[in-house]
Amino acid sequence: MARDVEIPDELEEALRDNPEARSAFESMPPSHRREYLEWITESRREATRRQRVEEALAVMLEWGRQRNGGQRLMGTQYPVT
Repeated sequence: MARDVEIPDELEEALRDNPEARSAFESMPPSHRREYLEWITESRREATRRQRVEEALAVMLEWGRQRNGGQRLMGTQYPVT
């Protein structure tokens, strides 16, 4: 049985502030979510943890967009690049 990993406060706050990222995170397979949670929580320094949260959010957003066929999630407007 896979062990449960608690969502770190920094990631929980970032997901609360970004509904699109939360939607993507929640739609990921449990093994993917666990890998991100472990990667973030294993950092020793606060600065490293914050950097990992930002990197994880970027990947989650991209993953969510790809899963959604490039369409917006949760009514969020993507910036035009």
